[in-house]
Amino acid sequence: EQKKKPLIMLSHFPVLNTESGIAGARRKLYGADPVRELSESGEIDLILCGHLHTPYEMLDWTGRGEIGAGSLTKKGVFRTILFADNMFHTENKYIDL
Repeated sequence: EQKKKPLIMLSHFPVLNTESGIAGARRKLYGADPVRELSESGEIDLILCGHLHTPYEMLDWTGRGEIGAGSLTKKGVFRTILFADNMFHTENKYIDL
């Protein structure tokens, strides 16, 4: 069934990206297992988070998953997100600092 209104969650800390590396132990949202389960089940379609200054995405082929926005002031990047045809279409946009 196609959703007409996707459910998007906002979080300062990364929720799905919790492995060592980009969002290791110091940078993840502890106690977020229920949220991860809602994302894996498809109830939450997209998680938008910050905290990390480098943009990243962990998305499936429909654009669902988690997006780390990056930093407009440090990296000169922001992201546009469009939901159409039951898919998220995302793109990084860069500005000169």
